[in-house]
Amino acid sequence: DSLLAQVLKDSLMKMGFRSIDIARTSQGALHLLAQRDYDFVISELPLPDGSGLHLVESIRRSALLKRPTMPVLMLSAQAERRDVEAARDAGVDEFVVKPF
Repeated sequence: DSLLAQVLKDSLMKMGFRSIDIARTSQGALHLLAQRDYDFVISELPLPDGSGLHLVESIRRSALLKRPTMPVLMLSAQAERRDVEAARDAGVDEFVVKPF
């Protein structure tokens, strides 16, 4: 949601990160990722236009991205073992359970 995105952005800026973009959809994220080289991606598991897992799979398979192996952190309120395993299998590097 937009509140969480803004809180994360503010927190990252306080840690010293300066160039932070927010995409509301997986398609928007893929568009941004094709334009610039990012250090990492933070995504929620559910996205308005699908699943964060599909986003990660698209990142990992993309020939258009400069760094398809960039680290991906997945945020989710779902903490079932199957959710964590599905994220791992999709290529997620870290899984963070909300609230954090």
